Amino acid sequence: MLLLIGLSSSCQILRSDPNRPTYENGANSDTTQTVVKPDETNVPDKPVVEVPKFDQVEFHGEYFHVASRQEQFDVALILPFYFGANNDRSAATSNVMLHYYQGVKLALRELESRGLNLKLHVYDNVNDTSQTKKILDYSQMKKMDLIIGPIIESHLKIVSQFSRKHKIPVFSPFSKVDGLGQANSAFFSTIPSNELKAKRLVEFWEDNYVDHKLLILRDNGRMEKDFVPYLIEALKRSGKLLYSEVEYTTKLDWTTELSRTDENLIYIPSLNRKKVSSSMGKIFAAKRKVVVFGEQSWAQFEDNDYNFWSKMNVHLVANEFIDALDTNNFHFRRYFRAAYQEDPEVYSYMGYDQMSFIGEFLMAFGEHFPMYLEGRSFKYLGTTFEFGMENGFQQNHHLFFLKFEDYKLQRIQD
Repeated sequence: MLLLIGLSSSCQILRSDPNRPTYENGANSDTTQTVVKPDETNVPDKPVVEVPKFDQVEFHGEYFHVASRQEQFDVALILPFYFGANNDRSAATSNVMLHYYQGVKLALRELESRGLNLKLHVYDNVNDTSQTKKILDYSQMKKMDLIIGPIIESHLKIVSQFSRKHKIPVFSPFSKVDGLGQANSAFFSTIPSNELKAKRLVEFWEDNYVDHKLLILRDNGRMEKDFVPYLIEALKRSGKLLYSEVEYTTKLDWTTELSRTDENLIYIPSLNRKKVSSSMGKIFAAKRKVVVFGEQSWAQFEDNDYNFWSKMNVHLVANEFIDALDTNNFHFRRYFRAAYQEDPEVYSYMGYDQMSFIGEFLMAFGEHFPMYLEGRSFKYLGTTFEFGMENGFQQNHHLFFLKFEDYKLQRIQD
């Protein structure tokens, strides 16, 4: 059975029963105005001239002239909440969605205090494409000003088709999307596609390691299958970096693979902790100068020896970065603890950042907000948004390049 939940952003932050948001119907309200200015001479033969009304809007330190816009918004949030989940996998997904939702609610509370009038309609699609289609068939969906979610590319393609038909922007919160089938300039993906990530990573290496030879360790894992082909293609298009590929084995002799005299650039796409740890140990034993690049999920491995990683010159490629020592993040943790009696997770930060970004844009630009996104950079707690058209839709071009230094993970480029 499809579970449909609608709620107003004015609801209390949920904690006593966070899986049960209350329902409230939200109506779309269009307050866009056109100023009609009659001819001052009052000559009947002269046509009436429509003069659009523009306001000067300050946003993140810039000033814009913005046409008259609506001030009330209905936003749909479609995620696999799995309310009443009865297996470990569904429960784990439900927990992630809940933490994201908690961040969203905290952002809405703050935005409301600053004047945002937004009704959030929450839907559980349980990661079922038939449920996603049923949700989109509800009459109120055509009145939405924005749709956030769902996750997984197959679901996002369905929502993108709906978006194109009804001219409703879509904001993809988590999933990498490598293609939508049909171009959609109103589709915004917060995570770069594999193709764009490969392009950005190669650009970073060109800027910083163009004189190094790159070695790519392949392990037949998910990242190798999903991402490495795009990386090889980007390296071929670049033509500026020498590279080679080696297959992971427990008997791989790194002393013959790495230069004795020059610093070696190594990329290990594996997400397998044992393979990463084994490879790092053998590279260290080879006693070569190295710069090692890996994925942000490495930071979640158990029992990481960050002192060792500093010696190995480990860098991570990340979509978001939470600096625990940053003052703003410290205040957010206190705010989150007060609301939910627990610490925020990375998805809590993502929900807070994304809704803060969306809400601020709606308040400033209303339904015209897509016109003001492209080509600009907007920094929030753990996410930086830099949208631009890529492969037929708007993608966030920003990646964090992180380095283990002074016993902690630090940002080396924004």
